[in-house]
Amino acid sequence: MGRAAERGEDLDLIRQMLQSPDGKTRGEAASTLYRWAQREKKIRPEALSLFQSVIPSETDPRAAITSAQGINLIAGNEQARSAWLKLLADPNPRIAGGAASVLKDEELVPQLLQLLETQSDPVLITPIMYKLSQWKYSAAFEGIVRHLESNREMRPSAIEALRKLGDPRAIPHLFPMLDDKTDAWEEDNHGPTLRVCDLAESAIRQLDPTIPAPAQVMNLPKIALPAYGAGMSSNQVNSLRPTPIALFPIIAGLLEIPIIIAVVVFQFINIGAVSDAHKKTHWADAICLILPTIGVMGGLWIGLTLLPQRKIDRVLLIIGYLLCGIFVIMFSWEWIFG
Repeated sequence: MGRAAERGEDLDLIRQMLQSPDGKTRGEAASTLYRWAQREKKIRPEALSLFQSVIPSETDPRAAITSAQGINLIAGNEQARSAWLKLLADPNPRIAGGAASVLKDEELVPQLLQLLETQSDPVLITPIMYKLSQWKYSAAFEGIVRHLESNREMRPSAIEALRKLGDPRAIPHLFPMLDDKTDAWEEDNHGPTLRVCDLAESAIRQLDPTIPAPAQVMNLPKIALPAYGAGMSSNQVNSLRPTPIALFPIIAGLLEIPIIIAVVVFQFINIGAVSDAHKKTHWADAICLILPTIGVMGGLWIGLTLLPQRKIDRVLLIIGYLLCGIFVIMFSWEWIFG
């Protein structure tokens, strides 16, 4: 019993320490008992009883959380669930947040999501965001974004949570953070101080490596931002679903077809003198140039400045560009030489 005594592993002593009015003493007792139970299975029945006695009224975060971990270790997730629910509902954010940070039971995700939606204390919300993003629960996306945009204090943690979650829908929400030059936290004891904008840029690059320098994208129109991940999940980078803005040249080309039909019909109808008809079709040709020209120029602008290099978007832009280009050549020739 020599080494055990040196480590404070005496059940009577631990029992007394757990009843101490000093929270630090109770926390130390719970930690000692937990380590002991990890090594020696024979003391687990008594240890379980002690851990269970702590949960109902414990106010020290270390003692409460370690006791719940002890119950989990000895009795498993199902038996420990009530203890974790008690801690997650604790009004002390250090207890509830600390419990969330070490939680291993994914059956309690609904409780975490509820806290994410209803609470705002960073001490509680930060570990919840990290835990849900670590478990890749996409249902947490909206809640994390809400805290990102509504609480400047939580921006660094929310950005990191979105990065870990791995959902490219976060990208349009991260672009505005590139303007935030405030310090986030120390990278390490010897490294540079990271800023919120640094975290945002790193997260954007990880979520979609095809995006050009995020700082340059900040100057693009808001209509372009969906091309950088809105509505896309992590396995849809090469999806066949196009980005809506990539359809612009094709739509311009298709809208040109009814105009062409109208011009052709107009040319074959005898309206007044031949010179008048020629003059009218000449102006019709000029009008027909407007839409495909917009399609060509818009397609070129979109392709060069707005979209990342996704294959489906590139194909659609090329098709629309060629369609509008044919119309431009055709009506330019008719207008100049017709």
